[in-house]
Amino acid sequence: MSLVLSEMRDAVLVLTLNRPERLNAVVPELFDALSDVLAAADGTVKAVVLTGAGKGFCAGGDIRAPKSDYAPSSRRMRRFYHPVIQQLDALDIPLIAAVNGPALGAGLSLAAAADIRLASDRASFSAGFAPVGLSPDNGATHHLVRVLGYTRAFELLLGGARLDAAAAHSWGLVNEVVPHGELLACAVDLATRLAYMPGLAVPVTKRLLKDSHRRHLAEQLELETQAFDETSQHPDRARARDAVRDRIS
Repeated sequence: MSLVLSEMRDAVLVLTLNRPERLNAVVPELFDALSDVLAAADGTVKAVVLTGAGKGFCAGGDIRAPKSDYAPSSRRMRRFYHPVIQQLDALDIPLIAAVNGPALGAGLSLAAAADIRLASDRASFSAGFAPVGLSPDNGATHHLVRVLGYTRAFELLLGGARLDAAAAHSWGLVNEVVPHGELLACAVDLATRLAYMPGLAVPVTKRLLKDSHRRHLAEQLELETQAFDETSQHPDRARARDAVRDRIS
């Protein structure tokens, strides 16, 4: 059985974590499979949707899994987990998390790594690290600060909160809550719309946003200007401009 299912829907690659009997809890082999699928994606993929099979998105580390040969845990993280988080972060195409159920621990970290999160009305989010005496992993402290801001990230990671979908939306952790049965279709529809944005608008805008917090305003303004030249010269941009003119004329 494949631990990660992959399916192309037009230009959208749908990736499904596939350990439903364990709520897609993380084992090294799962992340290894996810890494392989991401590495094999070619230029026909214009957006990625990440979801989970069954009732869960990802329930974090599988505490019932056989003891790994990669001990201590830090060795296992560096070998299996960190490369996947870096692969996801390096994508220059949209990454949408379709959170269909519990996203706990490493599952929360995976969801936070996405550009956009859509949540089923059955979704829930919890860090779960601090109550068992652990610090966060898999990029949670990096991505959640960017998504939520420092204070909310602190509260989620250390306050022990378990957010349902509505609370996650009010916090800004998810962009939209949709009925459970419509989640994947909504995520694929959004991914498809982003995939077919004309020219280089999507990858260039994503590139500008990714590291903007590290730059001074003057540097960001210059990079925006360079990006504007790059996007305006793409042939698809002229066709898109003409199409807009036709609609409003």
